[in-house]
Formats: sequence, structure tokens, C-alpha cells
Amino acid sequence: AVVTGPVTLSFLSEIKEPAYQDRKTLVQDLVQAIADECRVLGEKGVGWIQVEEPLLLRKPDLFPLVESSLQEIARKKGSAKVVLSTYFGDAAPLYDRLLRLPVEGLGLDFAYGGSRLVERISQRGDKVLFLGLVDGRSTRLEPVEQLLGMIKKMSLGSADPDVFLTSSCGLEYLPRGRAREKLDLLARCKEALS
Repeated sequence: AVVTGPVTLSFLSEIKEPAYQDRKTLVQDLVQAIADECRVLGEKGVGWIQVEEPLLLRKPDLFPLVESSLQEIARKKGSAKVVLSTYFGDAAPLYDRLLRLPVEGLGLDFAYGGSRLVERISQRGDKVLFLGLVDGRSTRLEPVEQLLGMIKKMSLGSADPDVFLTSSCGLEYLPRGRAREKLDLLARCKEALS
């Protein structure tokens, strides 16, 4: 299941309610609503909940707010696992801090600043990694050799159960055929690593 994170959602919201002139109050209420949604998802047997906080990479000063919201989500999620997904920016500068968040996985976008992030991945901590290797907003197909080169530099292989190959973000804006080709490209990478 995918949910928009409360911090990103608060900044994407047009605030007309006087009670929410303080953004922190809005975030707190959104955290409660999203944490409750995650609780229900966990109760329904959802294995992974992807919390999307793309704004974090553009506004790293919001890190404490994201961290506290994830603590509340983690407290209520039950048996579900949470992956924090960041995209449309380079996660390398925040990578060490991301590893300390109360989530089981990290979704990372390699379309932005991927080479610096490749160097950081060797320090994995205990997180499951969702590597956004293909650009979910570009119709350009990445060369398989380029993707395999990045994976090899990270010392990862297909036998690693804590690594998933994915797109940098959702594929909904790509033509259906091109989105399918992007997914096929990831499958080819996995096969080549086997």
C-alpha cells in the first residue's frame, strides 16, 4: 500500500482552515490520520506500506518532523513493514540519517544524483533497499549495462533478499508501453545478476 507522508501532504495542501495556520498542527493531525490508516492496513494483512515523503529531499530542515511522524506510524503499523520513499532529489546527503529512521526499508531515487548514492549504498545498516534505478518520469530507456554497473558498484546481487529493483517513482505518467519496457528492463537486470 502507498500513502503520501504527512509532511509532504501538508505542504501540498491549500490551507483555508484557521485552525491550521500553524503547519505543525496540520502535520500532527495528518500524522494521526495516516498512522490510523497504516494500523488498519496492517490489520488487513498488508505486508509493506510505502510512505512517500519526496519533499524531504528538497527541504532537509524538515527531517525532524518526518522522523517524528514516522515514529508514530511505526508505533501503530502492527505487523506491516514500512518503507520510506524519497524521490525527485539526491538522497546521498541525508543517507546516514535515513538509515536511523524507524522504518524497515528505504526507497531511493537514482535518477537524481545516483552516482553519489551508489557510493553510499555499501553502508546499508539493517534496511531493506528499494533501488529506483529506472527513471519513472522519462521515456528514455536506460542501458542495461549502465544499470548493472551501478548494481555491481554497490556490491549487490540478485541473491540478496533485502534489495529490490524498482523505478525511481511511480510510472503512471509514462505511456503504458514504455512503463512496461521499464519494468522489463529491471527484470533483465535481475536475470543478468542471477
